[in-house]
This record gives sequence, structure tokens and C-alpha cells, in this order.
Amino acid sequence: MSGRAWAANDTPIDHTANHMNGKKPAGTGRVFAAHVVEAELEHLDWATQQPALQLFDAGYWRRRVLAVKGRFELTDRQLMQLEKILRRLGSSTE
Repeated sequence: MSGRAWAANDTPIDHTANHMNGKKPAGTGRVFAAHVVEAELEHLDWATQQPALQLFDAGYWRRRVLAVKGRFELTDRQLMQLEKILRRLGSSTE
């Protein structure tokens, strides 16, 4: 058996085609994974309400929030929750 992956119709799947020319494979980009988003939002909401322990500054949490915003397809409610967390963290010039 070769190390090649096969599609359901017995045709080989070439995983290297787009990686060799530097293009992103089709379908990459923002992800819709509601359970992951909800877990991230819950953690970010909790963490940003804790007393500042100087372990992570507001810039760290802001980057985490913006990463979730850029990586996932979010519902309107989730976007509102992220905006609330960003307001709690203050402006990015702090």
C-alpha cells in the first residue's frame, strides 16, 4: 500500500499540489466550529474579568480576541460578545 490518500471514487488525492506553488488549498480560511468558538469566548470573557496579575497584558488578550474574530465565522451574538471584551480591554494604544 502506498502512502497516497484516495478519494471515495478511487482517484488519488494530491495534498502537495497547492503547497508546492505557495497557494492556499481550496477551502482554507475562516472556520465554522461553534463549539470551539463558544469555548474560546467563554475563556476570553472569564480571563479578561480577572484581576490583572501582570502575567498577560491587555495586548495579549486583544490579540487573542482578534485571532478568534479573524479565524472563525461568527454569529452576530458572538461578534457582540467579542466587541464587549475588546471594550473591556480598552484601546490598542495603551
